[in-house]
Amino acid sequence: MAGQQPVPADPRQVRELIGEVREIGEALRLANTAAFTGTSPYAEKLRDQMVVFLRANNKYPDYLDVGIQVFHAMYDWHIHNRLPLVVGRSADGRYGLGFMFSRLILRPDAVPDFIGIAYDQRA
Repeated sequence: MAGQQPVPADPRQVRELIGEVREIGEALRLANTAAFTGTSPYAEKLRDQMVVFLRANNKYPDYLDVGIQVFHAMYDWHIHNRLPLVVGRSADGRYGLGFMFSRLILRPDAVPDFIGIAYDQRA
């Protein structure tokens, strides 16, 4: 076995293999196109509100009220970034979505792109 010469590769098979590798690379690139945190302009706006609260209270807020457009965008943000969704309804029937260390509370009565002031759980 030590003295055997390698068999020359068929150029046609090499071209086919290169084409298949390129197709796999393109499929992977497309699959990961939206997997970055910049997919939603609302994520940055929410973080800005959270930072204001954090600086004033030394902790992240418990809640932020949001409109339907923000709520849906952040739901999609979780899907695009392949993050687990923490969604549900509270005892008073409001829909909530976990984002970072806070919970986004849907306010269907607000304008669609509404982002409220961050707040803590009320007693």
